[in-house]
Amino acid sequence: MMRKGFLIGLFAILLLFSSSSCNPSPQTDVDESAIAPNEDTTTATPIETPTPEPTTPAPEKSTYELTFNATWSAETHPADYEPSAHFSPFIIYGHTDSPNALIFRENELASPGIEQMAETGATDLLIDEINTIIAGGYANDFIKGSRIDSPGFDSGKFGFSQSSSLVTFVSMIAPSPDWFVATTANLFQDGQWVEKLTLELISYDSGTDSGFTLTAADADTQPREPITRLPETLQKMGTLTLQLVN
Repeated sequence: MMRKGFLIGLFAILLLFSSSSCNPSPQTDVDESAIAPNEDTTTATPIETPTPEPTTPAPEKSTYELTFNATWSAETHPADYEPSAHFSPFIIYGHTDSPNALIFRENELASPGIEQMAETGATDLLIDEINTIIAGGYANDFIKGSRIDSPGFDSGKFGFSQSSSLVTFVSMIAPSPDWFVATTANLFQDGQWVEKLTLELISYDSGTDSGFTLTAADADTQPREPITRLPETLQKMGTLTLQLVN
């Protein structure tokens, strides 16, 4: 009787085990979208680039106020100054960037006009040379200033064109053997006229007289030597300021 009971119990256990193996636990449905990689579904807002304001074309011609400020004095140049210190009437002209438009070049021989201006302050020959440049189409015009006792200043107005927008300035350092100040600049840059420009004048030895001091006696240099810059002690004698008027 006990054997029969044991067998019935064993059969029941086997039946329970078989039932659990054949019917696994149901799995919960998974939302695949929940595990999909994150995607940015927002739409980028285009950035509006402002339309640049149209640039007003520069006028073909413009007028400038020119100011020659002679600063050479006993205070600025204590070892190189004379009570009679002055600058000869300056010459300013507007020209192209052609080499044919230049009245002098550093490290080259001075023209007769530069020699006369640098030694005596006279400008007759130099004006003739500039008129030849104008006749060749390399310059548009020139003006002549007045003698300036230094320190002092002189000013005037001058017109430039886009084709002749370079300015060159020259004036004798007086007294001196053959020294002069000069500068060159372009007033039309990047399609527009420069509003204001102040240029430091450069002091040169024209190479036509061998004197070494301001009041040295005339000593004609033969053969002539190239135009060179004077020492630093004779630089910074003045400035040229150009202010656009219209």
